[in-house]
Amino acid sequence: MTDLDNEAVLSEARRLAAEGNPVAAGKILIEALRLCRCGGEGCGGFEPTPVSSRPPAYAEWRSAGCELLRQLGYYIVGNHVEGGVMEERLRRFTEAYIDCALWADAPEEAGQNLGPKDLSPEALEHMTAQAKEFFDAHNHLFGGRDDYAGHDFWLTHQGHGTGFWDRGMDGVYPEGADVLLTLASRPYGLFPLLCTVGFTVYVFAKSFIARWR
Repeated sequence: MTDLDNEAVLSEARRLAAEGNPVAAGKILIEALRLCRCGGEGCGGFEPTPVSSRPPAYAEWRSAGCELLRQLGYYIVGNHVEGGVMEERLRRFTEAYIDCALWADAPEEAGQNLGPKDLSPEALEHMTAQAKEFFDAHNHLFGGRDDYAGHDFWLTHQGHGTGFWDRGMDGVYPEGADVLLTLASRPYGLFPLLCTVGFTVYVFAKSFIARWR
């Protein structure tokens, strides 16, 4: 990309953000900056030419692009990017929460490869509301690791052998966040996933009782 192309990308991202489309703005910036979103062990992302060997104008553009990404809610560590605008982050958190619930606790007779479509409308509504409530209150402690947090929220309040409390040594979340997130998860309590005859999965929790068909 030439310096002119870089400036055009930055201008377009700013325009999209100003028009209320931060997801599109973030997408084109991540691609132009050649940042990696896949995460996980061994993820090296792209290998762009070192900034030190580029013209000064490139370093200034890259700095401005990264700053705009941070303003949009992204976290940048080295060549890796996490987080995003709140709507996108909440979506990833909720999907991970539900996926983990079905993977970890759905009864064997429900089969494998389950997804949100296998939940009853009542169960899906309840779990989505639980996820949003927890996300809204505590996402500032996730460090952008929304997928991890969705899994760990389910595992922690279900009392599994891993969860937020088990991440302190791994450095998944900011220092001390594992303890705070563990304590915040406990009031949500334990609820099992059950099945109807048609293998539509229902969830039961405290005062919430799903309606049998």
